[in-house]
Amino acid sequence: MQTSQSQLISLLLNKQQLSAMYRDYRMLLRNNRSLKILYLIIQFEYRIQQGVNQSLLTLAKQSKPINPCVAYYFSAKCLYLKGKYRRSIIFINTILARFPAHMELIYLKSKCLHALGDIAAAQQLLYAALVTNPKRKKTWLYLASLVCTKADFHQFEQYFQQYCLPINEPSALVYLDYYSEAALRAEAYKEAKAMWQHGLVLLQQHGWQQPNSKKAFNPKAAERALLDLHTVLTHTQIPFFLVSGTLLGCIRNGEILPHDNDLDVGVWEEVNHKALYRAVSHSGYFDILPACVPERIRLKHVNGVYIDVFYHIKQQNRVWHAGSSKLKWFNSPFELRPHRFLGKDFLIPANPERYLIENYGKDWQIPQTQFDSKLDTPNLEIFNQKEMLIFSYKTLFKLILCGKQDEYCRKQIMRYRQLIEELEKITH
Repeated sequence: MQTSQSQLISLLLNKQQLSAMYRDYRMLLRNNRSLKILYLIIQFEYRIQQGVNQSLLTLAKQSKPINPCVAYYFSAKCLYLKGKYRRSIIFINTILARFPAHMELIYLKSKCLHALGDIAAAQQLLYAALVTNPKRKKTWLYLASLVCTKADFHQFEQYFQQYCLPINEPSALVYLDYYSEAALRAEAYKEAKAMWQHGLVLLQQHGWQQPNSKKAFNPKAAERALLDLHTVLTHTQIPFFLVSGTLLGCIRNGEILPHDNDLDVGVWEEVNHKALYRAVSHSGYFDILPACVPERIRLKHVNGVYIDVFYHIKQQNRVWHAGSSKLKWFNSPFELRPHRFLGKDFLIPANPERYLIENYGKDWQIPQTQFDSKLDTPNLEIFNQKEMLIFSYKTLFKLILCGKQDEYCRKQIMRYRQLIEELEKITH
């Protein structure tokens, strides 16, 4: 796919996106800040959102005379998205020898090491980076996602106490999220709950408010991501089907829901995990994020759209899927049939109406933009009360922090306060 001059100019005019790109690559441009190199970077960023293919790898090779570091970086990024992690690391190490503090390279190398199963090396790389840049939030996000054991969490906690505490400004409250995520992955429920309780005290003491800055969902980008997943899994003969909000949009609206957060698809428990991982991770379209539970695979498309792949487990006279260890959603057993959507044949439950009633109630045909999937789905069951309690504290904290005063927000605050009281009694 050729990138037109007008498309690149439109990206250049997007000052926010241009600023972010310049920040990420400023070290690579330190010795040569010409517009030609910046143009090359923007072209790479634009084309990589269409998926990694041979033409993009060829462009990386051809750009070496213009700037070897930029060429090597994008070669490494492309190889990572094609599942060639060891080759990617070779390119990364070449640039790190010249720019050892370049954080985007460090993040990419840590992801390669994680994909190769060397979690300890990925952790060591990121902890070493804290010495020169301890407040980079993305580093803490990555470190939290790499916690697997109690020992991992204790190491995370030591660095966290050294670099992140005390929290004395609202912009630092995001660190609570990273700490909680690390604690949950190690099943350190007491520590996670205490941190959110501390956060609520901080909000009460300082009156801090911070509007929700969550990136808007892009239905067109979501369509592209779903179609690319269809291409990848159809080519590798892995059957999947639409579920939850994506199925609701398909049946009720005939399109992706514009107010959704991500895409939801399902696979049967018979689908081989390794085959699915390999198909997606070598496709050039998706990044696989660290998993919380084996029944869910979280994907990120190259254009930024997230997709949840839920394993569906047949158990007696029910079928369930889980997004985390705290909750499971149950449905009646169902067969699959093809349904035309976005110009392709997608598999869906043979009786989608029954499925949607079980998920959303009898009024599923009435659009509702204010819907809480953790509280409002009729087929939900809580399986881990301690984790659900921490999630409730976290949600309450974020509802108060956003500072909204509308009726829905007030209602949600009351609901989560009540749920916390109920779960505290159960978990004591």
